[in-house]
Parts: sequence; structure tokens; C-alpha cells
Amino acid sequence: SLSSFMHRRFLPLALALSVPLYAQTVTIASCDKGMRIDIDGALFTEYVTKDITNPCFNPVIGPSGASLTREYPPASGVKVDHPHHRGIWIGHDGVNGVNFWATDAGKCRVENTGFADVKAEGNRASFTATSKWLNPAGELVLNDRRDFIITALPDGARQLDLAITFLATAGDVTFRDTKEGTVGIRVAPSLTL
Repeated sequence: SLSSFMHRRFLPLALALSVPLYAQTVTIASCDKGMRIDIDGALFTEYVTKDITNPCFNPVIGPSGASLTREYPPASGVKVDHPHHRGIWIGHDGVNGVNFWATDAGKCRVENTGFADVKAEGNRASFTATSKWLNPAGELVLNDRRDFIITALPDGARQLDLAITFLATAGDVTFRDTKEGTVGIRVAPSLTL
């Protein structure tokens, strides 16, 4: 009968929908390096702001427990190309003529100026970071506001969303058209081709 057919066809679907998905818990707290984000009590990432020329997320740990980003700072004796590539960072070459992509090379820097709206609830955490971009002479070029949302998804995946607002607080700002900007991700050597 049709009702028997419907019962057999939709019972597995109803059972699948009733199985609860594993919910991960995200926590966030200040730490020596800046801000630490844990998922189910284990490190997911740190937003590093101390002793660095440009804030970055490093390491970024995947669901398997392996780092998805290259180690920073590199282990003693390890030679790396592009040493300014650190985890996930924001920068741009040619901001009013200054290379904020490779901040180490030009001695310019992006400094974290504070955190706001730090919160975590269930499988999501978020925070706002503000920064100032200083040229090699230490003069302010611009400020920014970075809004980050970290979400632990039911299948074990992790998601990092960001929105950045550039603030021309020190006068006009121009961004050169370049391949070296604006969000960079340096993956672990095991993920490279």
C-alpha cells in the first residue's frame, strides 16, 4: 500500500534527522601573545599581536590536530622563504607607497591598538581588533578595524570570517593594484604542491 511504502521510505530520513549533531564549544581569552581561541578545550588558533610587525593568526589547527599554517617563528636553523608570511595576516604592498605586505623588509609595522566586543557562546566566538599602520618613519598612514567570527561547525570543520574596515584617519590613502595584498595565508609545508 502507499502508506506502507511511505513509512518505509521516510522512516530512515526521520531517524537521520533526529540524530543530534556533535556541537563543538568555542572559547576565547586574552593570552601572552594576544588572543587565544580554543575549540572543545584544545587550541584552534592564536591572534598574535605581541613582538611581531603585523598581527596574524598562528598557528591555525585543523580538525585532525595538525597545523594548517607554517610554523612561526621558524624553528632554529630552518630556512624559510618569505619570512614575512605568517599564518593568516592582513597587509598590502603599496599603501601610500609603503610595503605593508612584507613589514619586516621595510621596517614599517602594523600594531594592534586594542580589542573590543570579545565574546563566545556555544559554537561561536567573535572579537574586534583595531590596528594602526605606521610607515618606516613611525608616522601614521591609516587605522583599521577587524571584525572576526570563529565558528565550529557540526562536522568538525572550523570557519574564520573576517571583515576589515580601513580608516583614512591621517589623510588620503591609496592602495596600489598588486598581487601582494590584502589577506594572506601561508600554509604548512605539508599542504604545498
